[in-house]
Amino acid sequence: MSKELLTMSAQALKAAYQTGALSPVEVCSTLLDHIEKHDEALNAWCLIDRDTTLQWAREAEQRYQNGNGNAENDGSAAAHAGRLSAFLSLAGWNAKFHIHL
Repeated sequence: MSKELLTMSAQALKAAYQTGALSPVEVCSTLLDHIEKHDEALNAWCLIDRDTTLQWAREAEQRYQNGNGNAENDGSAAAHAGRLSAFLSLAGWNAKFHIHL
């Protein structure tokens, strides 16, 4: 995997999506694979929902292909810290814990 892909800004990803140089599905799949490869040692993730993430990436990819991928972060991967349970509940995932960082 390209180290550049791991460090690209949301603006650079958006530009690559708009030109078709990269796709949200390709980027999310690569990032999920990277997380899977390293998380056992890091234990940084409590929930990884590959199916939902890739579905959102497919939806973002479709918007870009239709010329509608205009949101600043459309198709960008994001991880959230802080009150994780609130984020998970908003995303439609059931949170059975609270983590305050």
